[in-house]
Amino acid sequence: MISRPKPPRLRWIGVDPASGKSHAVAWQRADGTWRWERPANTATALRDTLQRAIADGAGGVAVEDGYVGVNPRVSQALDQARGIVRSVAELLDQPCVSIQPAQWRASELAWCGWTPHTSGVECKALALRCVRLAHRVDTDDHDVAEAICIAAFVSQHSSYGESIGVTG
Repeated sequence: MISRPKPPRLRWIGVDPASGKSHAVAWQRADGTWRWERPANTATALRDTLQRAIADGAGGVAVEDGYVGVNPRVSQALDQARGIVRSVAELLDQPCVSIQPAQWRASELAWCGWTPHTSGVECKALALRCVRLAHRVDTDDHDVAEAICIAAFVSQHSSYGESIGVTG
């Protein structure tokens, strides 16, 4: 029996949406280094950033979903921000998946102490620690750290792409 080689895994673009401030967008280049940007919360700025990521060989957009904010106003702003991300990904013909915070945190942060009961502030500190140690990225921006974790998580778990027909 001859087995077909697996296609290379897609290096996903991680997005931590923001309400009222810039998104955090991160992707891993072909050489293994990480790049990130903080585009404004507009379709044009996000499109330009995603196009740079695609030019670097990344593709597919993973956006954090599920966090609703501290009040209805923040929840509405986050929904709008996620909608911009999904719309721009569609316009660029890129698959887009939604990731619950607990999914990527359980995988990316558990080794450094995360549990489902870890507070939001502690999660941000753990994300910074994770990207410094596991991904060798020096940043003090917790939103960027979370975007890197999201991208790394989805890139390592091909089932997300396969579930929407993306194989590489």
